[in-house]
Amino acid sequence: MAGPAPVESVRPLRTWLARALMLRGDASAAQQVSQEPFSATVPSDPPEPELLMLNMLSPDQTAKKDLVDRVLAAPAAYSVEVRVAALNVRAMAKWREGRLDEALACVEDAVDLREHVTESCQSDPLWTKAWMLTRLHRLDEALVAADTA
Repeated sequence: MAGPAPVESVRPLRTWLARALMLRGDASAAQQVSQEPFSATVPSDPPEPELLMLNMLSPDQTAKKDLVDRVLAAPAAYSVEVRVAALNVRAMAKWREGRLDEALACVEDAVDLREHVTESCQSDPLWTKAWMLTRLHRLDEALVAADTA
């Protein structure tokens, strides 16, 4: 095949390669592989949930925020799985910033969308919610979230 492959045809391969690199412990290479499709695609091309979650692990906070903002600014353009992943990433970012109420609100939004997910997500927002509630010593609520997950 002459020329570069269409983004759609290489996206699954990039997803699996990024996942394998992450499991191997090479976070920087996983981040680079997972970020490349976003710089080459038009905004209407939805990123895979796995790539969005791998980007959550990226040290580049600006790129991560831009990607999440892009997804959440145009929710109709993206699958439920991608929106759930984006909300989960935003919840963790808010948590790291010390904005706990906003973090819990984001994770609740992700949990609300979770029931509409048709594919397996890389990270279930109920586990994020359970983790946050545990850290806040709201153990009964955390146990309910974990049991539901």
